Amino acid sequence: MLNSKACEGQQGFLLAEVLTAIAIGLVISLLLGPTFSRYETYLARMQLWGAARELAADLNTLQQRALFQAGEDEEADGKESLSVSNLLDGYAISRQGKEIRRVSFSKEGAGAVYFTSSSPMKLHFGPEGSPVLPGSSNCYKLVHKAQANLAINVRIQPVTGRVVISE
Repeated sequence: MLNSKACEGQQGFLLAEVLTAIAIGLVISLLLGPTFSRYETYLARMQLWGAARELAADLNTLQQRALFQAGEDEEADGKESLSVSNLLDGYAISRQGKEIRRVSFSKEGAGAVYFTSSSPMKLHFGPEGSPVLPGSSNCYKLVHKAQANLAINVRIQPVTGRVVISE
């Protein structure tokens, strides 16, 4: 015969209660799983767009400086240039061979972004604002490390130097 007074101090969960809690947790995780993967994709896309906008802004600034310097200096061609780093994880802007700005995607919030493609490693704008590209390619392609299917192209129009961002 069981002593009911000996069992009074014991507390715990029944097996059915534990299994119910586990089942509820599994249902919640199954519901949130697709939402989390969509959030990761959204975050990766925003990192790519942020890096592309920063690159486009720097290219526009280079073009404006080339136009401004052309009005002041007859030999302004190629004074400032943008070059992609050897590791393809950022770029540098230099003036007459001296680096004035470095953007590294590995040090910023967009650490999962890198360059890929046969884009020009160095580019500058002529006195009339058109890009001077060492080759036929006029596109910088940015790819996300975690989601390789996400990529953004930053194209430079050959004559006008207009910068276009597209997926």
